[in-house]
Amino acid sequence: PLWSRGLGDVYKRQEFNRFFTHMINNGVFFAPSAYEAGFMSESHTSKDLEKIYRLFKSFIKLAI
Repeated sequence: PLWSRGLGDVYKRQEFNRFFTHMINNGVFFAPSAYEAGFMSESHTSKDLEKIYRLFKSFIKLAI
């Protein structure tokens, strides 16, 4: 089945790679591994967060 451990992991990596590429192509950097944590700091402005939110929403629309 698709969601067996091996195939599920491959699918998740492929989806993360699509997400990572979408974000970086639009100026937002995330760690290049689905297994790394990302952090926000006080240096991130409301404008930064709005951009990340907008790009995340656009990725979801592309992925569906």
